[in-house]
Amino acid sequence: MSTYIQYEIWLFLQSFVLGAGLLLFYRLIRVIRRLFSRSSAYSGLFDILYWLVLTMLVFARIYQTNQGILRNFLFFGLLSGAFFTYLTLASAFELICYKILEIPVRFMKKFSKKLSNRLLFWGKSCKILARQSANRYKNSTRNPLQTKKGRKVGKIREKTKKKDNRV
Repeated sequence: MSTYIQYEIWLFLQSFVLGAGLLLFYRLIRVIRRLFSRSSAYSGLFDILYWLVLTMLVFARIYQTNQGILRNFLFFGLLSGAFFTYLTLASAFELICYKILEIPVRFMKKFSKKLSNRLLFWGKSCKILARQSANRYKNSTRNPLQTKKGRKVGKIREKTKKKDNRV
């Protein structure tokens, strides 16, 4: 077998492994998306980023190994590697990654819930203290004559109400 044919077989095997790796990377993204995001906008963003990274990696690899010449066997190697991995390893890989990543995510969710409850408690306490201090400041800066006048006006109103209630 000539060295040129051996080199092309080697390129096919590399593209096969690259296709398998890209499929497993997508499965990892699916696990992360399932654990964290609940919005379809985030899912779409993850997919767009994945496809951008995929195209850059594939074309950079083709440029490095084959001087930028697009060959059909390279794309066939990518597709066959992804398909073979899909049939054999993909579901088990996704399940294992989910089980491994679920533990720290569950811990982080519990910790963040406790932390947010504590922060909300302190936030409510600070809000109450801020209102009390603002009221104290407002009451301390009033002119004493204004407060007496306000009290007198209130007493006059009470007297008129009492007179109206007489039979």
